[in-house]
Amino acid sequence: MHTQTHTHTHTQTLTHTHTCTHTRTHSHIHTHTHTHSISLLHTHTLTLTHTLSY
Repeated sequence: MHTQTHTHTHTQTLTHTHTCTHTRTHSHIHTHTHTHSISLLHTHTLTLTHTLSY
């Protein structure tokens, strides 16, 4: 009997940057930057079992 296990791990990172600019009176400019990061982790496990009978 033979057992083989394969494990695959995939990591995906999504980064979103949002820049908001506000212009007010007296020529004042305010700039805000927001950064969002999302990490996705995928794990796949494959198990193969072989049985040999004689």
